[in-house]
Amino acid sequence: MKELLLAIESELKSKQSVVPEGNISIVPWESYLPSSSNTPAICIKDGPIDIVRLAGDTDEKTMHVLIAVWVQILDQPGSSVVGVDPDPGVLELAKLVCSILNDNMLSLSGMQDGYCIRERGSELMGAKTLTLQRKIVEFRYVREVENNPT
Repeated sequence: MKELLLAIESELKSKQSVVPEGNISIVPWESYLPSSSNTPAICIKDGPIDIVRLAGDTDEKTMHVLIAVWVQILDQPGSSVVGVDPDPGVLELAKLVCSILNDNMLSLSGMQDGYCIRERGSELMGAKTLTLQRKIVEFRYVREVENNPT
């Protein structure tokens, strides 16, 4: 999972210019936005891993990754969802993430598939001094790896 999360982070930093590199990070909780981040932001969170033992000392790992996109609430109603030029909304950011990661094996050996399986509805998230809109996109990655019990 570590290798996958780092590869996703690197890919999102290098393949787009909408979200600054410093606003893309791996986080410990899907509702966590690092205090050092501004918006728009992209946060990457590990999800469950399903393991199937295959023949020949090989495991098939199905790894889930949650990616949260964040924008600050703007003055116009709904603009944080749909965006208003030049500021992207969460729908545009989710579409951007999916366009970069769908069917992208991230140059990881044994990776067989990677695609978006679910987009959650956007949510209003608030703090004392800041109100944000968040949308979570869930990806599923399937990878065959050598089974090393030691």
